[in-house]
Amino acid sequence: MAFSRAEFFRGAIASWLWFIVVHQLCLLLTMGGYGVVVLSLTLPWSFGALLIGSPLAYLIGRALRGERRRWVHELIFGLFGLVVGVLTTALAVWLTGDGLGDPAGWWPIAAIMAASACPAVVLGWRFGARETRGPETRRRPRRRVDPDAEHEDSATAENSRH
Repeated sequence: MAFSRAEFFRGAIASWLWFIVVHQLCLLLTMGGYGVVVLSLTLPWSFGALLIGSPLAYLIGRALRGERRRWVHELIFGLFGLVVGVLTTALAVWLTGDGLGDPAGWWPIAAIMAASACPAVVLGWRFGARETRGPETRRRPRRRVDPDAEHEDSATAENSRH
């Protein structure tokens, strides 16, 4: 599951774009028309999360490159998305001074953020890993070895040369 830098960047950008789409849907479902306004505040924070979180995602990807099971990658990157969503919200609340002391005020927003980031990061990983998971990860049919057939084939090849 080794990946190139281009595949990584493609996956990171795809994760961010998926986040924008999924997050906007979550905002529209939970906040109605205010979702568009909230998204305008979310865009710069999500871009900052992309810039800060990408090196961590790269390290996670490098650590998992020997792991061939797709579900392990998706689980780890999904958890990574959850953590980034909550931490980004907590950082935004802390820096804007909206009161980290009142979890009832910011935890619902963090939950929406995490619920948006989790599938977005997994979908971005899938998009970035699409070529990485190419033919080498598909199961190849096993070839039955028949020693008699191999001997006969080698003997036939040997006779045709003479």
